Amino acid sequence: MQLRPLTRILIMPTALGLLFFALPALAVEPNQLTELRSNLAGKRLATLQPLLASYRQQLDELENLLLRANNTTGVRNVQQEKGSVDNELLGLVKAVEPQAVVATPPPAPPIRREPITLVNSGQGLAGAASFSENNLYSFKLPEVGTPSSLTFYATGRRSTDSYGNVWLLSPEGRRTKVTKWKSSHFNTPATEIKSYQKLKPITTDISDYVKVPGTYQIEFEWTDGVDPLVIYRVEFTS
Repeated sequence: MQLRPLTRILIMPTALGLLFFALPALAVEPNQLTELRSNLAGKRLATLQPLLASYRQQLDELENLLLRANNTTGVRNVQQEKGSVDNELLGLVKAVEPQAVVATPPPAPPIRREPITLVNSGQGLAGAASFSENNLYSFKLPEVGTPSSLTFYATGRRSTDSYGNVWLLSPEGRRTKVTKWKSSHFNTPATEIKSYQKLKPITTDISDYVKVPGTYQIEFEWTDGVDPLVIYRVEFTS
């Protein structure tokens, strides 16, 4: 640290009056303090930057695993942690003089939300009111995405002659008819089916009716035909 002498005036009262003495003093130049702070900031950056870069790489790997597992809550938490790491590194960089050359991390790419598909494979039967059984399917949706769709695998019991409506019951209590089934949707009756994979899926867009997280219910209402509907599998995607 470079110090230079200054003149300090000392005033002392005496019997003859006030006496003035010029005394040498030491002072620190303002730019010297800035230099010290910059040197400290550079050492902090050199020490912490590799650690933060390694930690951020580990967060990227964890985020990819959570994306493949459709764990949207985990992905959000990891993204928040990555933001904290980036802010910490940015603060270290700003503390160094502009002349210092520092490699800043690239911005994180936007995360594309993967749709969540909830599946209910309980077998149900939709016929006359007194004959229906397990024809109401519930899905607890943790968050809402776009688009949202409903897919089900079903057919008539002993023939394909079956008709009816499919209703969506929302968490707000709204009941909406979202589609219907008819004989032309089916090729083979349930008596000849051993797996839902042999059936043609029936899909309809329900984006206009899925607005909030919560429990949604799908109800199958038989209205006409020789046979009731046998439901094998229902999928709710959002």
